[in-house]
Amino acid sequence: MRHKDCVNFRDGLCMLTGATVDPEGPACPNFVPRSSTPLGSVFPPYHSVWPPPYTPGLLWYGLPVRRRLRRRMRRRLRLGRSR
Repeated sequence: MRHKDCVNFRDGLCMLTGATVDPEGPACPNFVPRSSTPLGSVFPPYHSVWPPPYTPGLLWYGLPVRRRLRRRMRRRLRLGRSR
């Protein structure tokens, strides 16, 4: 463990203490290793899709709403009104 392997080391300076340190010198007690892989975003990418892909087209409204719409259309056709 060397200073150059610490997250807090930049351009010969320790960012925590502000002291000039030797990059090849032994690490201090505040040593935090650099990660070998770059960190990605914590949140997944957001894609807006409407209607949601998990809802089929005909079942999108749900049974009670479809039943209400069906009854309303039958009533309109029976009474001869377009609206």
